[in-house]
Amino acid sequence: MRAFETISRLTFVAVLAAGALASRASAQCGPDNLDTLPCCSPLSATLPTFPAITQQGRYVCFNSCATAVNQQVCVTINAPVPANSGGPICGVYIIRFTFRLCGSGNIIWQGNMRAQYARNWLEGNSATRYGVWRFLLNGDLSPTAIVPNVPNAKPPCVANFANRAYFSGYVDYALDCSTPNTWFAAFALNHDCDKWTHAAGTGRVIGGGSHAARSYVFMGPSAGFNVDPANGPWITGSGTGEAMRTNDWPAVPNICRAEEIILAPAAYIPQTPMCQCLPGALSPTQFNETVIQVQGACGSRFDTSNPPIGPFPFAQKAIGYWTIAGTFPSQAHLFIDHGTMLHGDACTSTATTEFMEGVTTLTGGVTLQDYAGNPLGNNLVDLGSSNGVGGAVQIARPHVVWYLMGMNF
Repeated sequence: MRAFETISRLTFVAVLAAGALASRASAQCGPDNLDTLPCCSPLSATLPTFPAITQQGRYVCFNSCATAVNQQVCVTINAPVPANSGGPICGVYIIRFTFRLCGSGNIIWQGNMRAQYARNWLEGNSATRYGVWRFLLNGDLSPTAIVPNVPNAKPPCVANFANRAYFSGYVDYALDCSTPNTWFAAFALNHDCDKWTHAAGTGRVIGGGSHAARSYVFMGPSAGFNVDPANGPWITGSGTGEAMRTNDWPAVPNICRAEEIILAPAAYIPQTPMCQCLPGALSPTQFNETVIQVQGACGSRFDTSNPPIGPFPFAQKAIGYWTIAGTFPSQAHLFIDHGTMLHGDACTSTATTEFMEGVTTLTGGVTLQDYAGNPLGNNLVDLGSSNGVGGAVQIARPHVVWYLMGMNF
């Protein structure tokens, strides 16, 4: 279809106009309405208008999984703009990130992220309650001329791809439910080492490699964040539920389909900690290959198999943790997740092998619940598949998402 061709040529034609997205709500805490119909049913997401946010963050370079650079930066997260192809595409946005040197204001990196809405929840304590909306991100960032041409500051691979490097990650928008238009954000963007970004099977192969030992992360907020690539604590357990859902891209722009409840228990089992980026004898064990086995109430499933599928086995990657209670994102451990798993789709009765990317946060000091009042576990795992609009898997280059999964522990 012509709409598909348009999306694949561009990083979406993003259009923002007053009232453009009919299902948008005013800025208030509330459900997204993606769980109101039977599995596979088409529907629209009800989302607020998210603001631009400026905050301090960090740029981190890991070398053989050890912290080589940990620099404070300032970041502007532009207001999300609905992606458009024949109308606003349900749940899909463009978010521009601009990173500056704090003080001088000089831009060091910038680019547009494709943002796929994942889910929302309530969290808080006796003093403050937040409504949180999570997006999964992927796209290209470009360094400016002021970034030194050294591998700890600039991935050498940008010379191969028109001064671009692929990043994936997430952003959480949090609204203070008792104070109108008071917003916060937490995010991470990760460009991994060659094993995940430039090896055979990825979308941007570099023969002989580019940065086999190094990976690069932008994250925020920086306040209270400790960079810690060592030993997790690895997310593990039998999940208490949440949901998976499908984007029906042939129906663009009305791609959203209702959630399929995950049946408990959903297995999330870490294996042996290791460094997967050219380890040395003293390398922190930053990665943990992880088994996931999830069944949905309508028959869909995700399964890494055991051991996880190679050459891109599903793994958790430890980044660090926030320490300040009573603020968003409270006391939370941060992990970037990616790897291959099998997927069975009950809506289409098809089975595929998917490369999944996403995030895990392990939150402390707050209570989480859904909008029906049901308590949620404080481990939140959210993953999205990496596909072209036609469905083919695309690893380590900008993509759309067909399949989403959110788990709680």
